[in-house]
Amino acid sequence: MNFKVSVIIPAFNAGTFIHKAVSSALEQPQVREVLVIDDGSTDQTKEILQSITNEKLRVLAHENGVNKGRSSSRNLGLQKATSDYIAFLDADDYYLPHRFDKDELIFKNNKCDGVYNAIGAFFYRKARTFEKNNLDVTTLSQVILPENLGPLLVKGNHGRFSIIGLTIKASVIQRIGLFNTSLAVAEDTEWIWKAAFKTVLLPGNLSEPVAMRGVHDSNAFNQTELYENYDFKLFKSLYRWSLKEAMSFDVIDLFLERIFILQYRNKHSVLKHLLLWWECMTIHYRVFFSYHVLRYFPLIYRWKSLKSKITPH
Repeated sequence: MNFKVSVIIPAFNAGTFIHKAVSSALEQPQVREVLVIDDGSTDQTKEILQSITNEKLRVLAHENGVNKGRSSSRNLGLQKATSDYIAFLDADDYYLPHRFDKDELIFKNNKCDGVYNAIGAFFYRKARTFEKNNLDVTTLSQVILPENLGPLLVKGNHGRFSIIGLTIKASVIQRIGLFNTSLAVAEDTEWIWKAAFKTVLLPGNLSEPVAMRGVHDSNAFNQTELYENYDFKLFKSLYRWSLKEAMSFDVIDLFLERIFILQYRNKHSVLKHLLLWWECMTIHYRVFFSYHVLRYFPLIYRWKSLKSKITPH
């Protein structure tokens, strides 16, 4: 087995961090190439990349040097990568030594499509207590069979893993597609979940981080309102995808239930609930002729929701 990895790094105005990110990837012996996609940067990112003299580094850009976002940048990297294995890194994150050692052994000794690992956090500013608790180690709390991984990630029962801790075969792209360019955030979550449902992913190192997430005031995950707005869009996208892929009703219902939970949390009018119900139920004949039509009908769903809040005296 020739285990060589293409590392894809989208970078937008990442001058403060990009040298550390790129260097950490170039230092890994299994890395064949590091593809940095300069996503229309206007700071010193270009100059810093030009100062790195390493034949493994490839700097790409969108046509006319425009900014197109993380999904489009990762997609460009996927389309230009030449290795059989793909890994990701954000421009403000970095790999630790021996990042791919265990992945290489797992791919060599198992039939699988990807390996996921724990990541840690490096604070470029003073850490708040809740951040230390939430970001110290991002991982799964136990080993999960590949066939159970998708549902458990969606439910969030046993934690999660980050895209910078994932190594995946390039051939997987043919099965799950590229990143969703309509999602400004959570695009990596959607892509990981698709991979978890459609491929065989095995755990690597779940206790010791293989990479570090850089935490600073400009992190996208600090924008709570932005993520809340895109949660609804994320689950609607996954719902359509699950129908297109003819997945089981158990899987379809995972996404459909989350859509209605998010809708009811927003306390919209009954009319808006009806419109959402009609949109979701008529999207595919499989759903229209299923028990979901009644289960999620607004008046029934609202009554069940209210009933669950009534406690006997």
